[in-house]
Amino acid sequence: MLRIILMVLSLLIMIGTHIAANLIPLNGLTTWEIANRVPVLFMPAEYVFSIWIVLDLLLVSWLYMFFKTVARLSSSVANLRATSFSVSCFLNIAWLLLLGHR
Repeated sequence: MLRIILMVLSLLIMIGTHIAANLIPLNGLTTWEIANRVPVLFMPAEYVFSIWIVLDLLLVSWLYMFFKTVARLSSSVANLRATSFSVSCFLNIAWLLLLGHR
């Protein structure tokens, strides 16, 4: 039960950080504004950054399927998946926060 709570909280905090990075500019800049600061030859259109919505929905569906099948997994495999998932969520949060840091 604890691993399920940890995974759900990790995912919710990560999605909240994605939303905050675009609605409430972290360090005064949105993710799009940060991307525009770096001179590159090719920059995708702003709507392309909406891929995060699709990825977050896929993570929610993966988490749902994990909950349905966790009873069939050994305890060590379930713990490894839960730990890996939570660590990846918090690394994603750290990436967003460090991206906005000047």
